[in-house]
Amino acid sequence: MRAWFVECLLGMKVQVRYRETLFWSLFLPVLSFFLLAIAFGRGGVTTVRLGVIANDTGSPVQELLAAMQRVPFLRLQEGEESSLQQELSAGRLDGLLIIPADFAQQLESRQASIKLLLSGDVQRREILRATILRVVWEYTIRQERPLISLNEVIQEGPPPTPYVQFVLAGILAVSILSITLYAGSLTLVTARDGGRLKLLALTPISQFSFFGALVAQLYILALIMGLILAWLGIVLLGVQIRGNPFDLWLIFTVAALSFSLIGFAIASVARDHQGARGLANALFLAMLFMGDVFYRSPDFLQVIVWLLPVKLFTDAFRQVANLGNSLSKITPHLVGLGAWAALALFITKRYFRWWREA
Repeated sequence: MRAWFVECLLGMKVQVRYRETLFWSLFLPVLSFFLLAIAFGRGGVTTVRLGVIANDTGSPVQELLAAMQRVPFLRLQEGEESSLQQELSAGRLDGLLIIPADFAQQLESRQASIKLLLSGDVQRREILRATILRVVWEYTIRQERPLISLNEVIQEGPPPTPYVQFVLAGILAVSILSITLYAGSLTLVTARDGGRLKLLALTPISQFSFFGALVAQLYILALIMGLILAWLGIVLLGVQIRGNPFDLWLIFTVAALSFSLIGFAIASVARDHQGARGLANALFLAMLFMGDVFYRSPDFLQVIVWLLPVKLFTDAFRQVANLGNSLSKITPHLVGLGAWAALALFITKRYFRWWREA
């Protein structure tokens, strides 16, 4: 136990001395956090999101939707009623417009009506309501159509998420990846290529103790950096945490352990330090730009995005921190991170070498 503790403490000292580790895990996330908060503000997004259920696809409906699409700040999202209702309930839509199947016939009978479901805060509801009323009125005048009545229904839903709240999970992901996956893989390869692991293999320290100490030192550093970033977000940028802190810690811990094992897998399959750096960079950048870290990826990429472990972490963290959901809601995310950890552990067990092959 003493040898394990000494190995863990020495490893942490080595990591802290690396300026590259401190830059990627603390300085860059903090700088990005403040720059993004300044650029995009602490309020909600500048667009209003409206789901559209067009049960009638005739030319009058297409003309009405085309008029709405010309509004600069209005973003339309067409789809099935069940999926759009879920988006509205989750706070990812500000409203839902339902056009009946007999809309064209209603226009001919001069008794047309459409339904508007509103959610979110009062200000965004009023903006959306006023916009739809103006567009419908202009449409009826321009196309010489009969007046269309608007039936409004206000649904209770979560308030819109300010961007600074959204990006907190992404900033934490950058910090965790920098320490566990990137620095962890390079540390292991450097120790192997320098002959340190070969010497350790000749000592009574078991493979389990060595990897346990390495995981512990990476996790402790990641936790310290994560707490610093969370404190800065809460105190200086006004981030509000709605979920259970224990649940957030559990998500953070599972993600950190999973990313650490992925880093070990990279070090196990890489032949040298250069190869490990290339693999770590490729995986780090892929998850950085496709894992919903700073922005939501396009819909056509979501199938791929959901396969990335960083997406599982950011989505689970946001559901608990921003929406106040319980662990039961994010169980699939934790299972997915566990599956990544199991795969990485298998690769590490299969390909890990204590010394560099000639």
